[in-house]
Amino acid sequence: MKKFIILIMLALVSAPFWASAQTADNLILSLSPEIPGPEENVTAAVKTFAFDLERSTISWSLNGKKQIEGIALKSFSFKTGKAGTKTALSVNVTTPNNVKIVKSLTIEPAEADLLIQAVNSYAPPFYRGRSLPARESNILAVVIPSGTIGGKILKAEDFIYTWTKNGALAGNDASGFGKNSFAFKNRLIDNTENVGVEMSGLKNGLRISRSAGISLQNPEIVFYEKDSVKGVNYNQALSGEFILAKDETAIVAAPYFFSVSGQGGSLTSLGGLKYKWFFNDEVIPGQTRNELVVKKPETIGQTRISVEIEKPKTLFQNASVSLILNY
Repeated sequence: MKKFIILIMLALVSAPFWASAQTADNLILSLSPEIPGPEENVTAAVKTFAFDLERSTISWSLNGKKQIEGIALKSFSFKTGKAGTKTALSVNVTTPNNVKIVKSLTIEPAEADLLIQAVNSYAPPFYRGRSLPARESNILAVVIPSGTIGGKILKAEDFIYTWTKNGALAGNDASGFGKNSFAFKNRLIDNTENVGVEMSGLKNGLRISRSAGISLQNPEIVFYEKDSVKGVNYNQALSGEFILAKDETAIVAAPYFFSVSGQGGSLTSLGGLKYKWFFNDEVIPGQTRNELVVKKPETIGQTRISVEIEKPKTLFQNASVSLILNY
């Protein structure tokens, strides 16, 4: 008789506990990606440790319209709307004990552009591309929000920024209110970088996430011919072999993607780079400028000229190139 009474009491105590555990607080609704962008494919999923989802009836709705329903339907894929368009997602779960649970969230995607640029990375005038970051170079990441939310144009000062580099939080007070840029220097051991930023709206629940992988380049050298009147012909690079048609020709060695202390249009204005020229593998004494004047011999033949450029106190900021001169 005592055992029977104890069992009844346990049942009375356990039943309310089990029922109270079956609430929306115990149902976890997640998104992948966690912070979706505009018109992006998203997968929503639910999980819980409070009851058995495998025996529960689950239905998914978007903006109040049921999309799908079934037993153990623990995930649902959909596409977000355009920037500034809200998507109301809800999941309705009926547990095996016929307890109904509803979990909802609203997605309001916004746009932002994450721009990566090398700081003081040199490229000659009229170079059509952008200066690329090289090993041991300084890099700047800038995120710019765009579009409107609720009729209001998004601005950089509308957000708190959290920056990450290679999966870890960026240090040195890189994150915070209005900090939409992040500057850092590539380490010797990293030949790639991954930068991420999460933007949280100050006055709303708006969240934007962006990331970018950065492939670091090796510095390069390109030869150009310099005319005494017209200057350097940047439209025609010299490579492989070059015929000396003039009695005297100036060959310019233009560095690409080296980190320099000056950004003037003239190569001679660049700071921090050292040049070493070779004539048939022999060092040319005293030739430390970016150009070499070559005189055409009277006899027919060929000569190989080479140049090495390096930035002192770096391991990877160096390059070399050769050119065969035919005359």
